[in-house]
Amino acid sequence: MSRIEKIKIEQAIGKPLAHDVTLVDTEKRFKGPLFKRGYIIQKGDVEKFKRLGKEHVYTINLSPDEIHEDDAAIELAESLMGEGTYRDRQPSEGKINIYSSFKGLTKVDREKLLQFNLLKVPSCPTLPSNKIVEKGQKIASVRILGLFTSRKIIERAKEIARGGIVSVKPFLKKNTGIIATGNEVFYGRIKDTFTPLLKRKIKSICNCNVIHTAKAPDKKEVIEMEIEKSIKLGCEVILITGGASVDPDDVTYLAIKDKARTFFRGLPVQPGNYLSIGYVEKVVILGIPAGAICSSRSSLDLILPRIATGERPTEEEIYNLGYGGLL
Repeated sequence: MSRIEKIKIEQAIGKPLAHDVTLVDTEKRFKGPLFKRGYIIQKGDVEKFKRLGKEHVYTINLSPDEIHEDDAAIELAESLMGEGTYRDRQPSEGKINIYSSFKGLTKVDREKLLQFNLLKVPSCPTLPSNKIVEKGQKIASVRILGLFTSRKIIERAKEIARGGIVSVKPFLKKNTGIIATGNEVFYGRIKDTFTPLLKRKIKSICNCNVIHTAKAPDKKEVIEMEIEKSIKLGCEVILITGGASVDPDDVTYLAIKDKARTFFRGLPVQPGNYLSIGYVEKVVILGIPAGAICSSRSSLDLILPRIATGERPTEEEIYNLGYGGLL
């Protein structure tokens, strides 16, 4: 059984702190540890503690079947971490943060995370799955609720998290082709603004390698020929703009449908409702409506990052995007 003693700060001089003591400065918008666990309290610290509202501190001696919040956080973080992650070396205020090792896409096992948090002693908030993160970005944080807890609870939490709960998948920089369709673009009646917009969006999302660009009129057979050419040139992802809506001349999606073995059209996401997805063996073809190119965030931002990690979203995953799909 642990032994905890509450003592006045004046009587704690020369004794080690049992936990971090936090400073909150609303004017400077700062919250962090002023004194760390193990710090030996000095006579000159008494007024500092009192200014923090600390008239007393604790001394603590844990039994073998108990674990301190700092040690628990380290053990739990190790069990939570999957591929593409790293953690703080030491806890701060009882917490360990987990970070992305590179730019990529987050993956979170929601069911395991729920069971982990339902233990009610360990606490782990995370970023959602399929979120683009930069190298060094925080993706999860873990602590226990309390200064210490039983090792039995921590072992149960580690068992739930076995194999990892949070991970990051890297972008594969797939070879990409862009085909701009439409008579107005093909015959030079208007300038092709979609291709440069799409290049910039690709670079900002996942930095795929654009190795081929082309233009095609509103003729299904010509678009199919351009698709075949792109595949022969080594394109692993083909992005086709234009001809995605309901006008009689909008035949792009029909060309994709005829070439693809698996085809989806119409995502429950706005902007970009009419985005099409076709799979030709290992090649992915996306038919992109204007709204998905011009908007700062659209269906393309939800699908392209997953394609760039090598994933192929299933039909259920695609139509489940309706939850939260109003962007």
